[in-house]
Amino acid sequence: LNLVWLLLSTRTVRAVASLVSGFENFQHSRTMFYRALLFAVLVQAVVLTSSELCPHDLSDDFFGYYDANEKMCVSLHEIEYTDFRNSYTAGMHQCYMAVHGNIRGFLGNDSTYGLPKKVIKKMQTYNEKFLLNGMRIARKQLIYSDYKLFNVIGRFTNGTDILIPVRRTGPESFAVKDYFLGINEEQISLRLYKRVNEYPYCIKTEITHLGLGNSYMQSCEIIKADLVLCEVEPLIHCTPMTEDENSKVKKCECSAQYAGRFCEQRIDFTPEFDILSPVIFSAVAGSAVAILVACGFCIYVQCKKWKQRKQAIQEKKRMKQASRMPTPVVVAPFYVRRRA
Repeated sequence: LNLVWLLLSTRTVRAVASLVSGFENFQHSRTMFYRALLFAVLVQAVVLTSSELCPHDLSDDFFGYYDANEKMCVSLHEIEYTDFRNSYTAGMHQCYMAVHGNIRGFLGNDSTYGLPKKVIKKMQTYNEKFLLNGMRIARKQLIYSDYKLFNVIGRFTNGTDILIPVRRTGPESFAVKDYFLGINEEQISLRLYKRVNEYPYCIKTEITHLGLGNSYMQSCEIIKADLVLCEVEPLIHCTPMTEDENSKVKKCECSAQYAGRFCEQRIDFTPEFDILSPVIFSAVAGSAVAILVACGFCIYVQCKKWKQRKQAIQEKKRMKQASRMPTPVVVAPFYVRRRA
């Protein structure tokens, strides 16, 4: 009996221990599951953040980064003056030729103008040069006739506008928020308040060994700068490919219906137009012929009616003239009989 009880007790202890161990394993498995799930989410977030392909990823010739907030690719370029005199036109051409993009405008309430630290650090290598701002001062909007308060319209290259309030606090003093950071009041007084015929104004910012320094506002026709920030949408139709295994320069392999250096050109509209154009031409030609036939038929009907009316008028005139003439008297011939 003691032996049986011992065996039963041993089995019970083992069963309880197995249950406890299973529960602990379950708890451990659930913890590991949550950890794995969290790790997968983090990996997915990193992949989504870094999976956007930009022009600077294809070449090391220029510096760039991806702006996750605005979902734009941004790159830094030196302005090349070839056939352009002012920096704004040359900068637009530079951005188009480099990345098929536009000049990036920047604002901010601190010395970084809202740009990432790695961009500021890269710019420090261009000491004593000037960075062109893509935001232009398009025009002035008067609020009060005494110019105590007026707005200037800041226009970006993508077509969006922003109203910048300017308040006059004295004869030569103005209160502007943070949009004209680094521009002294003398420039604001001279450019925005006194001179009204030099719009649009462009802005350039000086680069120092500490980062970005003072800004200057000039007419876009005469402004001179050295660097420009370009922005373009991510290359969603491009698959990077290398011709040589050791080459760092990559080229785009475009998806279907797209072509170009960065697969920015859609080419599926051309065949559709080629298919539809003969149909459209035939329809237009057929409509023109139908219109001509209809016009000819209408002219024929009108001419026929006009001819019938003319004949009726002539017949009426003839009958009227006949009614005015005297009735002819017919005299019977007089015959004299001779006697035989």
